[in-house]
Amino acid sequence: MTHLRTRAVHAGQQPDPTTGAIATPITQTAAFGYGTLERGAALFAGEVPGYRYSRFANPTVAALEAKLADLEGAQAAVAFASGTAATASLVLGLLRPGDELVFLGPLYGSTEGLLRNLGERWGIRVVDATATGLEASLTPATRMVWVETLTNPTLRLHDLADVAAMARARGITTVADNTFCTPCLVRPLECGIDLVMHSMTKYLGGHGDATGGIVAGADALVAPVRKTGLGQVGGNLAPQEAFLFLRGIKTLPLRMAAHCEGALAVARFLQQHPAVRVVHYPGLESHPQHALAQRQMQGGFGGMVTFELARAVPWRRCSTAWRCSPRPSRWATPTAWPATRPAPRTALSRSRHAMRPE
Repeated sequence: MTHLRTRAVHAGQQPDPTTGAIATPITQTAAFGYGTLERGAALFAGEVPGYRYSRFANPTVAALEAKLADLEGAQAAVAFASGTAATASLVLGLLRPGDELVFLGPLYGSTEGLLRNLGERWGIRVVDATATGLEASLTPATRMVWVETLTNPTLRLHDLADVAAMARARGITTVADNTFCTPCLVRPLECGIDLVMHSMTKYLGGHGDATGGIVAGADALVAPVRKTGLGQVGGNLAPQEAFLFLRGIKTLPLRMAAHCEGALAVARFLQQHPAVRVVHYPGLESHPQHALAQRQMQGGFGGMVTFELARAVPWRRCSTAWRCSPRPSRWATPTAWPATRPAPRTALSRSRHAMRPE
């Protein structure tokens, strides 16, 4: 299987060996039988494959992890109950007191808040390199660099290959939050990034009915994240949620294509609107990083559009993010709307803060 659309449907899933069911069953159980005392001891020692307790692993969750690992081109993946749980498990599993974490922002507000909170509690220095630049911010104590493939909500990009090369030369682990792009648009590991994470609650799930997060990368890096996040913190994803994500990811490539088409039409419409001062969307030629977006993103420029109003508002700067409906036909002739009338709300889902709440 080489085509992303095919892999989104079939990767990580096999017919059930007992019933032949082609849809992955929901293994709704807390514990598993071991058969013999000797096999149980071997399971707990990690000497044989299998399942012992759903906090550590579950067949339905394992199918989801295999699918995301395939789509991201990773050796392994581990799923969590939320994107926040995934973020916390990365920090707690890979960093120690005295380490430094450097990020290129602006980050999603809750992510930056969590990183700084964990840093204060555990003696990890958190450094914002947005203004000073990455190279100037790295020190011998830096152990992790964190970026978003498309920043939330300002829609800036970072050159992932440059970030990865700079960090790798110093033995620093890189993490990319790929929530806004998904593997349909950007595959950070192919750019040299070490670990990729998602809040699956958003595009991967696609239906707004499940909360989850995931981390994917090399076995050696995913293993301590799994051990900490599941075995010690208990941030495991429930099998029912895993089933919903397996269902949602089957249509991910189709949905992302529609999101991108609709977002570009909305961005072009807003660009011509007299009440809008500037539109932030990497698919527009006016975006300062449009060339980087063309090089780094494949199949579209994302489903998020951020814009700033021309007139004064209660806040000095007002950026509003919109998640575009996967029904681009509604936006085929946006210029037909009078400039004094707002776009139909049925075609947009508006939020004052861009996505990724946990």
